[in-house]
Amino acid sequence: MKTAIKTKILRTALYMTTTIFTSSATFAADSVLMEEVIVTAQKREQNAQDVGIAITSLSGRQIEGLGYTSTSEIIAQTPSLRMLSFSPSLTVFNIRGVSQNDFADHYEPPVAVFNDEAYISTQGAVNTLMFDIERVEVLRGPQGTLFGRNATGGAIQYVSRKPSDDFNAMARLTIGEFKQRNIEGAIGGPLSDTVAARLSVSYVNNDGWINNRVGPDINKNEDIAGRLQFLVKAGDSTDILIKLHGSKNDDTSGGYSHSALYADADGLGVPVPSNVNYYGTCNGCDLLGYRNTANDPWDQAHDRIGFLDREIYGITAKITSDFGFATFTSISDYLTMDKRFGSDSDASPNDLLTFDTDQDLNQYSQELRLSGESERFRWVTGLYFLYIDTKNQASAGIGTIFNPKFVSTADYTLTTKSLALFGQAEYDLSDQFTIIGGVRLTSDKKKMSYRLTDNFGGLVDFNTSLYPDLAKKTFENVSAKLQIDLRPVDDLLLFASINRGTKAGSFSAPIFQPFNIAEIPHGQEVLTAYEIGTKTTWADGRVRFNASAFYYDYNDYQAFFLAGLSQQIANRDASIYGFEAELAASPVKRLELSVGVSHLDGKVFDVTLPAGRVTDREMPMSPGFSLNWLARYSFAVPGGTLALQADGTYTSSYYFYVVNPPSAYEPSHTVTNARISFQTSDERWELAFAVKNLTNEKYRLYTNDISSLSIGLDAFAPPRWFSGSLTFRWN
Repeated sequence: MKTAIKTKILRTALYMTTTIFTSSATFAADSVLMEEVIVTAQKREQNAQDVGIAITSLSGRQIEGLGYTSTSEIIAQTPSLRMLSFSPSLTVFNIRGVSQNDFADHYEPPVAVFNDEAYISTQGAVNTLMFDIERVEVLRGPQGTLFGRNATGGAIQYVSRKPSDDFNAMARLTIGEFKQRNIEGAIGGPLSDTVAARLSVSYVNNDGWINNRVGPDINKNEDIAGRLQFLVKAGDSTDILIKLHGSKNDDTSGGYSHSALYADADGLGVPVPSNVNYYGTCNGCDLLGYRNTANDPWDQAHDRIGFLDREIYGITAKITSDFGFATFTSISDYLTMDKRFGSDSDASPNDLLTFDTDQDLNQYSQELRLSGESERFRWVTGLYFLYIDTKNQASAGIGTIFNPKFVSTADYTLTTKSLALFGQAEYDLSDQFTIIGGVRLTSDKKKMSYRLTDNFGGLVDFNTSLYPDLAKKTFENVSAKLQIDLRPVDDLLLFASINRGTKAGSFSAPIFQPFNIAEIPHGQEVLTAYEIGTKTTWADGRVRFNASAFYYDYNDYQAFFLAGLSQQIANRDASIYGFEAELAASPVKRLELSVGVSHLDGKVFDVTLPAGRVTDREMPMSPGFSLNWLARYSFAVPGGTLALQADGTYTSSYYFYVVNPPSAYEPSHTVTNARISFQTSDERWELAFAVKNLTNEKYRLYTNDISSLSIGLDAFAPPRWFSGSLTFRWN
């Protein structure tokens, strides 16, 4: 009898499981998380599950559902992706511990950012408004054999919605705390039988979310951006896509939180305890006797109001021609940026330290690709040219302890000319077995002109006339890839790869003396990645599980050092290993769940600490464990659909910088967001209410150890933020 009951229970459970995981494909039509996302990571359209690369891809529908409006917000749902940022003036993406942490404006990042396949060469232009987006692709690991610009850390690609032959439009109004007022709109459709167009705009405005006890509030934003695209069908086999875009920022920026620091025996910043009078001024105070009595990162006292004035404009032309045996693609891009930034870099009512930058950047790139395929063979080859001219000024002033105020200014120009030949091929040895190989040959020529002056008579000149062998460098490098894909059954991909990524050397641009002229140049870095992974899809597309494990042999990692007040990039060897896993499922109709986990363990070898001791250190911005999750449930109500959504992240502790100062140790933290939305039955109207950082978690996006002046700068993420939005769509 008991056996019969057990058998019946088992059969019922199996039946229920089968029912849940084998329903019709129409079940997934209501899904946001489980929708099929097409990516172009290998320069052709593919389902992300068919690509043997660790990819996190978010569709435009998913981005809208998460309420993302800035290009930097994608980190929340991407394993092993971190961000270092003190304002949109400088944003550093970090993938699997690989990043470039110097705050100078002229560096190219090791994580390459592309907008509609056009490379963005400066870290000062990657954090902009995100609107009318088709999808975002985050590729983890070295990228060099297919993308125009090689990268050691990975690549992030933003893909805009393109013009189409069908008329459609949308408008969205968002209001929220701190007098937030966002407007987004887009309209597109055919202008004739051969021309279609799309216009997209976004406007963001909010009052400052850091209370300033001695002046106007800080971190106020007034940003506007627009994009106009034309798609021209120039014959049966040729398409021409022209994109014009621009954005403008007028922000009160640099909203730091003040901390008092002292230097330990290694010269590393340590917070002054609240009950210790280290400088003989007062308990817990800095050199000038200041302490933030509010003890709140969003309540400060700045005697100077920081600012960000930034204008970015560009034009991209993409030509695609089908020759039958192959497809030809040309991508021509021009980008210009004018950026001014200033901050109260002591974050106090005293005139102790100020920091200002001015950057004028012009960039041109040209990519030519030819690709083709047969039944078992697919190939891509191309040429890439990049020219960057960036003129920069950075100045810092030390007041109060000097009379007159000490001001040091660095004026410098860096020109880069890069030429590359790249290619990749795939061959199916059988229906289950594919071998992939690629190579990229790159030549980077860089020239630096640098002049440091101060009002106390200091002078340093560094240029090709005085230092012909130091101020002009050519870097020749090779990126390569070898991969095996195995598909033993449908909806299961196993892959193993060896991937060599490179990044050319460059030049440091210190704002203060002292430093060694011979150490202004630094060499290129080479990262060899060994990775295995799997991508699986179950139950008619209702369950996805992807995982990968990797080891990085990192030679001549370009590490950031700050000795006193003088910053520098120097090469050190490092290693990183870790794993990532992502699970997305829709176990019952209208319920969607996703979770992603990652583990990182990185070491940098032979690091010289400020006081001279040499030791190994933890790789910066490499938390041992991180978790991201999302749950969404939708159900029918009179007149439409109601959706409840929550998402969050957990990040274990890590250091911001390679020397691992105690002041740059970020404790573990958890961030939770929530959203409720109502969409009408015709899918035209949507009303949504959202809250970001629901628990008001205090965590930093940036910090700087300036213990040589008794201070630390901490840039915290925004506090709890409620908002509501109304969207209308014409289809």
